[in-house]
Amino acid sequence: MIGPAAGKRENEIKQLCGGYFLGESLRRLAIHYGVEPSYWDAAGTLRQVSPETLSAVLRALGAPLGSPADAAALLQDLPAPVLPPVTVIWDGNRAKIPLELSNTPTGNQIRCRLRLESGERRQWDAATGELALSQAPGEGGRRAQLLAMPEDIPWGYHSLEVELDAQAARSLVICAPPRVYGPPAGAGGRRWGVFAPLYALHSKQSVGIGDFSDLKALSYWAGKRGASFVGTLPLLPGAGPLPADPSPYRPGSRLFWNELFVDPGALPEFQECPRARLLLESDFARKQMARLMDGEFVDYEGAARFKRQILEELARHFFRNGAAKRREALAAFEAEHPDASAYAKFQAAWENFGEPWPRWPAGPREGKLSPGDYGEEARRYHLYVQWAAAGQLGRISDAAGPKAAGLYLDLPLGTDPSGFDAWRFQGLFAEGASVGAPPDPFFSGGQDWAFQPLHPGRIREEGHAYWRRVLRHHLEAAALLRIDHVMGLHRLWWIPDGASAKEGAYVRYPAEELYAALSVESHRARTEIVGEDLGTVADETREAMDRHGVLRSYVLQFHLPADPAGTPKPPPADSIASFGTHDLPTFAGFWKGRDIEISESLGSLAKEESAPAKNARTLLREALEESLRGQGLLAADKVSAEELLEACLIYLGKSPAGIVLVQLEDLWLEEEPQNVPGTSRELPNWRRRLRYAVEEFQGLPVVESLLARLAAARKASE
Repeated sequence: MIGPAAGKRENEIKQLCGGYFLGESLRRLAIHYGVEPSYWDAAGTLRQVSPETLSAVLRALGAPLGSPADAAALLQDLPAPVLPPVTVIWDGNRAKIPLELSNTPTGNQIRCRLRLESGERRQWDAATGELALSQAPGEGGRRAQLLAMPEDIPWGYHSLEVELDAQAARSLVICAPPRVYGPPAGAGGRRWGVFAPLYALHSKQSVGIGDFSDLKALSYWAGKRGASFVGTLPLLPGAGPLPADPSPYRPGSRLFWNELFVDPGALPEFQECPRARLLLESDFARKQMARLMDGEFVDYEGAARFKRQILEELARHFFRNGAAKRREALAAFEAEHPDASAYAKFQAAWENFGEPWPRWPAGPREGKLSPGDYGEEARRYHLYVQWAAAGQLGRISDAAGPKAAGLYLDLPLGTDPSGFDAWRFQGLFAEGASVGAPPDPFFSGGQDWAFQPLHPGRIREEGHAYWRRVLRHHLEAAALLRIDHVMGLHRLWWIPDGASAKEGAYVRYPAEELYAALSVESHRARTEIVGEDLGTVADETREAMDRHGVLRSYVLQFHLPADPAGTPKPPPADSIASFGTHDLPTFAGFWKGRDIEISESLGSLAKEESAPAKNARTLLREALEESLRGQGLLAADKVSAEELLEACLIYLGKSPAGIVLVQLEDLWLEEEPQNVPGTSRELPNWRRRLRYAVEEFQGLPVVESLLARLAAARKASE
């Protein structure tokens, strides 16, 4: 099409897609690298990514693109690997793997070797002329030939090698069950659990912050009341020797636990080490502990400094006088966790250099640490506390069952760029971009989460080894694991360095390969999987979750009826349902409009907008009350917040949801939130303690009563 008609059509497309018109070469290059040239925003409008943003994201992915005009030349040089780096076979079914065999004479023999994870080897030959063709052509119009694989391949990770005309190619073959682990049919029942951030728990024995002993006590207490799970926020370490950022969603590593949660008094070395007991049990120590526990908020730095003194003494005692069995256990831990030694050295090196790794000298910065780069005592300390943390958390997991509730852990999306993972696996993280989210009704300017994205091509080349390590770390302790921002298995919003969060593009990830590894690991650990699919989520994500048996997230706050004659949208059976989340107002905060007051005080909600927002909240609450009254869950015309909460819990309890989760703080009508998204230092996010200690809320009649009603509703719904 040429002339005025073409210009008119081009302008129409520009208007539809947000004002840009991409050249065909740049569009094809973007698609080849997995970058989406356009996307549907939260309002359902098709948005075109600008050529400048596409070019910047392509450069972050490694494309040598100087300007959009270079795209045509780069398309001519795109490599065509013989085998994909990773191949998925679902449930051992006979599968066919694509081969790129252009210009190969018909009849040549392909020698195939498959080495199973067990060490078993299988070999066979295939003639090129006998291979079927794929239905869809690839880049350049070529159709890949399909190599038939043997039958009955077991679940796991296997290595395929093919040889043809002196050329060899390899692929990791992931054979996985189609669905992640779930309880046997009829064994799960209608379950429920309680939720509390671990840092917010506290007891008479707590040393400045909640610890694994507090979590264990909560697990036993909840289990005795019929709970199947105890949920909490991510338990991962921050970046650096002292906690600078309290956010549990910005860890320094997704492969280790936070030493702040170790209970020194519960370690075997404590009774053998007089100096450690003095540091914890003397009058001076008790005054320090009282000071740390005084007040509404956690003093992370103070708790870390105080607890480290004790743990250092225990580590010294262990390495000088530790029992032989304990030493053997530490050696076994190192053998089973190959990154533990590197993590200990990294943390010790940070203490030695006194700054984050991007500012270290060249060798250490590049991942090469020598003994002179760190103190040996510090290295031993960090190894010891990781072993201690794994042991204490593992004992909670081992006790789950009829005596205690299982752990419901949370896996965050990314890591702090100054932390261990970014240093240890530098080649896996893309430079020149950060991860975030495009604009939506809650964040009109979009969001920049300020951590580097994993490179989708490089994680395939290394066989998703890092992803598998992250999963195994969490699944060792979790009975139920939540994947934060589960859409990240499919695509992530990349923001080029120097650009605003609005100026990004979606980059696709090998979702089926990531689900396959998730399925294998969840079955091996016998752990169920939940995906956080709240907000704007593409249909393909929820379709994949359903296909692979990943539970959905349902939040009642998002499904309340606006009309008094309506009813809340019920949670699906394959979901974990709750009234709110750690990022939303508490029940009482929602009921009273506390979140509206906070937004007004921060200036994010204009004063003239506050009154209409409060009126709308009142109408929403009245509609909820009327709906619950119509279902026979509320009797009185006027109800208290506690009565409405009870009705909501019974509604969720009787719902089809597989699991119902209740936030402990809701049970005593806490109004203040744990976190307000979009804020940082303006509010005490991730620092507020529970109003009651573990020993106190366990005896509150209202807590016992509400949990008993929830348990009864769950039982009645079976």
